[in-house]
Amino acid sequence: KEGKEKERAMAMYGIASILCYRGFYKKALKVEEEALELIEAKDVGNGHLKIRMLNDIGASYYYLANYSKVILVISEALTLCKKLGHPLEERKLINNLLTCYLKLGEHEKVIEAGKRIIKKEENNPTYSLPYLYLNLGYTYVLKGEFKRARDLFKKTLKLSKSFNNKRGINITFNHLGYLNLVMGNYEQARLYYKKALRLNIERVEETINQDVLGEISQSYLFEGELTKAEEYIKKIFIKKEFSNKDSFLITKGEIMLEFGNFSEAKRILKLALNRIVKHQSKFDLMLVHCAFAKLYHKRWIREGTIHCALTCEHLKKALELSKNNIYHFAIIKIGKIDSSLLQFAIKNKIETRYARFLLKEFKSQFGVQYDLVISFFGGLKIKIKGKVASEKWRTEKAKSLFCYFLFNRKKRISRDKLIELMWPEKSSFEALHVLHTTIYYIRMAVNSFDKKKIPFIYYKNECYEINPNYKIWLDFDEFDRLLREARVHKREGEENISIEKYESAINLYHGEFLVELYDIWSDDKRLFYKEQYLRVLDKLATFYMKKNDFNKTIEYCKKIISADAFREDAYQKAIKSYMEIGHRRAAFKLYEQLKKVLKEELNVEPSSEIKKLIHKQNHFPSPI
Repeated sequence: KEGKEKERAMAMYGIASILCYRGFYKKALKVEEEALELIEAKDVGNGHLKIRMLNDIGASYYYLANYSKVILVISEALTLCKKLGHPLEERKLINNLLTCYLKLGEHEKVIEAGKRIIKKEENNPTYSLPYLYLNLGYTYVLKGEFKRARDLFKKTLKLSKSFNNKRGINITFNHLGYLNLVMGNYEQARLYYKKALRLNIERVEETINQDVLGEISQSYLFEGELTKAEEYIKKIFIKKEFSNKDSFLITKGEIMLEFGNFSEAKRILKLALNRIVKHQSKFDLMLVHCAFAKLYHKRWIREGTIHCALTCEHLKKALELSKNNIYHFAIIKIGKIDSSLLQFAIKNKIETRYARFLLKEFKSQFGVQYDLVISFFGGLKIKIKGKVASEKWRTEKAKSLFCYFLFNRKKRISRDKLIELMWPEKSSFEALHVLHTTIYYIRMAVNSFDKKKIPFIYYKNECYEINPNYKIWLDFDEFDRLLREARVHKREGEENISIEKYESAINLYHGEFLVELYDIWSDDKRLFYKEQYLRVLDKLATFYMKKNDFNKTIEYCKKIISADAFREDAYQKAIKSYMEIGHRRAAFKLYEQLKKVLKEELNVEPSSEIKKLIHKQNHFPSPI
């Protein structure tokens, strides 16, 4: 009404930002373009306002997956930046352009440009530098360079905190989740995703919610938890308008594929393919052809040659895209092109040399292909080809004996020893009958979730053993191996490698050893592994405290306290660390927790050392 066109344009810019945050990208784009027309027609404001407008228009096009438009709009803004001399805005625009190239699958371009810009800016960091680290780190994840990615995400978190950039912290948690997802640490990934969702409650940036929900769904899909995967993917598609999540359409299609609903999987993947071809993302195009190849390969196995040609067609396109764009790691780890599909490619003369290279890479990256992947930490869980098996145990003794065989899989165990261990109270005749029945139940259970068609247990010379032709991965075995390697590296003075090994071991411990079993043999092992776990956590907490990384110290001390509420040394380290970073309220809260636990359970007071520590701090004013 007052004719203040510049203020009107700025108000429209604000409205568009809110619409974009809430996920209404088309509406946001319409308002942004109207505001830009107003600025240009009335010649109001300055070049800086126009640059900001163009940047936000580029963001809306990005969320609508119109990447060619993003490049045009951001390039126009960059030209204006250089003309007017706005270096900070220029850096921001370049980073946004790299985000677009990352989505298009131009990974090498992102790495080359990202390294060059970081080299210039690292000594004088700006607000946009964390986002550059994120783009580069994400690209390294897709290439399987996990250490580089993790280091960049650590830098991002530190910088974002120093700038009080909550959005940067939020996206970093999301990216750390994706790093762990690709590494196969699904529970750890979901912990980071939940942190990202909690942080996003106050901002409610819709695109972050969509990213996180989609990747949680992927984590459950990779784990074989299809119902959970479907539950989370449905949350994304509640809105009619959603952002550039073509990859999550692929996830939705793959969930249907795993459920065996081939017609619905085909419909969804066809929709994804049409969108991706329009949006020109080479990386997503490779993934959708991978999904189609898996779909038709499964149908070919079940229904015959009619689907062989379609498997060849999509597999050829996926392999060509991977070869031409150096997606070697991603086609295996994210596209899930496994050895059977690569052998199919070689047999049908599809990109034969490249398929052989990938097959070799597949074996070196992922080692032996296990028949059974079994976890004991946190309770028995069995996976076959990445999917959680549905166990059917007739009796608890059958389950316990199965686990005992696995724990002693390299030994031959006498019939008498098994009877003495499992049924000491029964007569010899009765115990022998129960043993034979229990062995039969184990064989039935294994046959229900594994179709290998070879005996799981051998019996010879009155001894039982697991068939050595079964390739079995066991989490406690891996845990033991990592601890042995960590100790070797420690002795050789390679402390950083030793710490990495310890951290990898800790990530395997998802709870107490066979927590659901109550037998003498499993009780002993449960205590042993819990003590090992606590010792490693203490080593990690001590290491990080010496390095003055107090947040990490607190993280590991909290894990110790969660596993054993009476470990005063862990409370002491955590309290000291809280004091060092100025979180006195958290320190006192932890002290009160210790006091309460000791009083209620043991009727004693905390140690004099902790009391002195708290008393000393009470003489200083609280910074909170």
